[in-house]
Parts: sequence; structure tokens; C-alpha cells
Amino acid sequence: MQRVEPERTLTDAQRDEFEDMLRALTLERSQIKEAMGFSLDNADAAGEVVLLLCSLAIENLKCPQCSLNCWFT
Repeated sequence: MQRVEPERTLTDAQRDEFEDMLRALTLERSQIKEAMGFSLDNADAAGEVVLLLCSLAIENLKCPQCSLNCWFT
């Protein structure tokens, strides 16, 4: 049987840093590189990284009637 390590969570400082990074994100290559680097550096907290990405994406939707399901249909 393979042992599964419990998933780590981000610290408050890491969460704040990532949220700020994502809110300021543009199509500038260096900003995308920084956000991707943060995600890879914190891959052991992948669940929380994904939740932050999704919650900020939903927050930025222009259409209040839309939900994340709109992106997958």
C-alpha cells in the first residue's frame, strides 16, 4: 500500500501574496511567469491554489448570472 502525504495549506502570508499577484495579473510575460512559479513552488498545496484561482476567476466574471459551469459547457 502506498502512503499518501496529507496536503499542505498555504500560510496566510502566502495566500495574501498569491491573491494580490492574481488580482494584478495581466498578459505580461513576467507576471504570468511569477504566478506560475508560485503555483509550482507550492504544488504540495495544489488544492488551495486551485480554489484561489477559481474563486478569483468567478469574482471577475462580468455577468452576475454566470457561474464556473459556464466555462465547462
